[in-house]
Amino acid sequence: MPGMTVDIGALLADLRRELAAGNLSPATEAHIRNEFRAARVRADTPSGAAVLDREAAQLEREAAALRAIRAQHFG
Repeated sequence: MPGMTVDIGALLADLRRELAAGNLSPATEAHIRNEFRAARVRADTPSGAAVLDREAAQLEREAAALRAIRAQHFG
């Protein structure tokens, strides 16, 4: 949302919470955290949202590939 201020600390805490709940893999949580650190991305900019969008798109591609492999080998 334009003009929306995102609390990066809260965003990272949410990532850790989802990791602890088993909803994110350690690799995904670390990758997103490192993307924000490496790029020094501000979470309240379009580039902050783009980090999460890219990660979600990659995970969706991976899930689709795994489902296709499962279907091919296990029906």
